[in-house]
Amino acid sequence: MTDIEALANESERLHEALRAWALGDKGVMAAVEVLIEEQWWLRRLLHKGLIDYTEDPDLIGLDSPPLASIDWVKTEQQPWNQSGGERALLQAICSIGSGQVQVNLRDIFLSMDTYNSGLVLKALTRF
Repeated sequence: MTDIEALANESERLHEALRAWALGDKGVMAAVEVLIEEQWWLRRLLHKGLIDYTEDPDLIGLDSPPLASIDWVKTEQQPWNQSGGERALLQAICSIGSGQVQVNLRDIFLSMDTYNSGLVLKALTRF
C-alpha cells in the first residue's frame, strides 16, 4: 500500500490536515469543507498528487497537527476527463479557494446538477 492509499484510507487525518492549513482563510476553509463533504474530487486530487501532505515535525512542529495544502490554480488547470457538471464543481471549488481562479458563475451553475449546486451555495454562505 502506498502512502497515498494509506492516507486515503485514513481520511480523518487528511481532513484534519486540510482544515489546519485552511484555518483563518474563509475562502480556503469553505473550499476545503466542500471537498471533504463531496469526497469524490478529494480522492482524485489526492491520487493525482495535487495535495501536499506532511506530518514531519521538523516542518510543522512537535505538537502540531499534520498539514496538507492544495494549489488551487494548478488543480484547476489540470486536464480532467470528467463530465461538465463535475468539472464545473471543481472550478467553483478552486475559485472559492483562491481569488486567482476566475469562473463565470452563470456557466458554472448551468453546468451543475442540484446536489453540486447546493454544495457550492453552502460553501458561499460560509463567508
